[in-house]
Amino acid sequence: MPSDSATAKAIAEIVAKPLFGFIADRTGMKRTMLIGLAVFSVASLGFFAVNPRLLLIRLLQGLGAAALSIVSAAMVAAYFPTSRGQASGVNNAIKGAGYVISPVIGGPITWFPGMLRRRSDTTIGREERGHNRADRARREG
Repeated sequence: MPSDSATAKAIAEIVAKPLFGFIADRTGMKRTMLIGLAVFSVASLGFFAVNPRLLLIRLLQGLGAAALSIVSAAMVAAYFPTSRGQASGVNNAIKGAGYVISPVIGGPITWFPGMLRRRSDTTIGREERGHNRADRARREG
């Protein structure tokens, strides 16, 4: 269910943020940010290989997002010491805009024939069996 997926990501973020804050203090913000970006990216690419409702992928995305979120806040505080409040406001506004804009742009892309296929149609083996939307449309009409 979609709510289970969102919950898995949120729980992973809640649990991992303090951990990644600790790691960033010990190993550096840049390294932690890059690790978070890599984990999030690899997990996101996993949607094209396995069932998109797989909670493990959402948990991994939550781990990557936790690193990105906490380190970006720490970087804003470190790089803008005299205007920390304003810089934090801009950072959070951009982050919030991403939550709104991403589905608006990404949703339609997944529906256009010839573009990226719907995630549920990209699971391993389905394309070979002719179960994607474009093949169904050709057979029906």
